[in-house]
Amino acid sequence: MAARSVAAWVLAAPVGLLLIIGTLVGVISGGGVSTTTVVVPIAALSALAMGTIIVTRLPHHLVGWVLWLDGLALALTVITLGLANLDLVADPAGMPGEVWLAWVNTWVGELALFVLPLFLPLLYPTGRLPSPRWRLVAICGVVSLTVYAGAAALSPFPAGDFPAAVENPLALSGTGADLIHTLDTVLSPVMGLLLVLAMTSLVIRYRRAAGVERQQLKWLAFVGAIALLALTTAGLASGASAGPLATVDSLAWLIGIGALAVMPATIGVAILRYRLYEIDRLISRTIAYALLSVILASVFVAVILALQSLISPLIPANQLAVAASTLLVFVLFQPLRRRVQGLVDRRFNRARYDAERTVAAFADRLRHEVDLVAIETDLLATTRAALEPASVALWLPEAPFGGRT
Repeated sequence: MAARSVAAWVLAAPVGLLLIIGTLVGVISGGGVSTTTVVVPIAALSALAMGTIIVTRLPHHLVGWVLWLDGLALALTVITLGLANLDLVADPAGMPGEVWLAWVNTWVGELALFVLPLFLPLLYPTGRLPSPRWRLVAICGVVSLTVYAGAAALSPFPAGDFPAAVENPLALSGTGADLIHTLDTVLSPVMGLLLVLAMTSLVIRYRRAAGVERQQLKWLAFVGAIALLALTTAGLASGASAGPLATVDSLAWLIGIGALAVMPATIGVAILRYRLYEIDRLISRTIAYALLSVILASVFVAVILALQSLISPLIPANQLAVAASTLLVFVLFQPLRRRVQGLVDRRFNRARYDAERTVAAFADRLRHEVDLVAIETDLLATTRAALEPASVALWLPEAPFGGRT
């Protein structure tokens, strides 16, 4: 094992343990369990563990080191925030140690926020830039992120993270504060532009990719699409404080940040090529069941409204409408599932759909075929069409009394 891989494990193990302790401390000092206090530590552990595994297997693969660095920064953010708040909430004056923990939290948090979305799209999945022309974007990203973190280290503590009485011991004032403010004003749109360019490089890479690389990109796109859709839904429903929209908001938010939390695991699956080609099946099943859920929910609501309007003059209660709608949805589930799955497979999983149709047609022909030579020829042709192997051959053992079986 390379020295760098050993160093990754040596740092990851104690940081992971401290992360668990820091999470518990943060929950105690912060007043309870919330989605953020649970999902952010999971994201940190996921990135740290998967980054360490990748650099152990592929020590020169830069994506592994990006995951490892982001996991380390996320873990340090959780640890320092929990430990600092434990004493600062009880004693706002605090001891110098807690104040310095709060200081570390301010600038490490900036690294944790931008390392993964900025450098992962540039390097995934090969660990190299799409072309030498993207080197300027990577260099600008490193410089901008370094300056951004440095500006955070020299600014007042963010409001709301720590008690108001706690001040950054290194915060600049006067001309220095004006310079930091100017840097922040300039760097914010620059960081936004760099993030857009990084995502653009991923799209360009996907358009040019084929084979294994395209499958690897599908893993990232799949989880990213779920996170984007869920977080967008949560944003649209965020104004509701009660009722169904509030439930949708909470559920969508949980799914969105949960998808982001497990994204390092999907990246590891893609890079290490574990069950790589299962992504097509996952995509088709996800789309199929999402469409099926929308259709059945629409049928359920439509039937309830229709039956209520018809029977409300006769029966005031709506239990009959609900029961009839539930029964109809139950009856329609399997036929609709087969139809929707077939439509999705024809569009998003065409190779598997065609292979299944080829094998089914061969099985149908086999029922009526008695000529062994014809069966042999048909079997070889079906195998080539369904699996597309590099070569195919059929071995038939000799029969006890001559001929072939």
